[in-house]
Amino acid sequence: MIGVIVLVLIGLGFGIMTLLSNNAKADSTLLAVRENSLLNVATDAQENITGDDLRVANSNATILLQSDVTGIVSATGIKKLPDGLVKQYVDTNGDDLKQAKLLDKFDSTYTKLMLQKVSELITLAQTTETKTTVKEYKAEVTKSLNNLKSIQKQFQALNP
Repeated sequence: MIGVIVLVLIGLGFGIMTLLSNNAKADSTLLAVRENSLLNVATDAQENITGDDLRVANSNATILLQSDVTGIVSATGIKKLPDGLVKQYVDTNGDDLKQAKLLDKFDSTYTKLMLQKVSELITLAQTTETKTTVKEYKAEVTKSLNNLKSIQKQFQALNP
């Protein structure tokens, strides 16, 4: 009887660990998808940026975001970001940025947008980091969080 109880407890332990691992993988993947969405915005914006300091900050942001996405994808073992999630989190600020460009306000509008999006990602990364118990995922999420804070600091320095 004790042997059966021990086996059941071991099975429950493995089940809980698998569930936590799957949740950590899903949470980490969502962070990568959201960072990838911002990476696409930053990449597209580069040619429209007029200020040298903003151009440098944006270039740095694209490097850090690409590193984050690549690191999380590698740590989670997924082949690529899930198409459904990528489509769900496509950024919809393109029209606002086009309008800002026409009004000669691209740099200020883009800086504000980046600060908003990075702030949202920092919150997501903090939540994911707190919930994640899988060592490999947590390391990548922590790296992403640090990179996002670096991006935020660079863009805050540009915001008057």
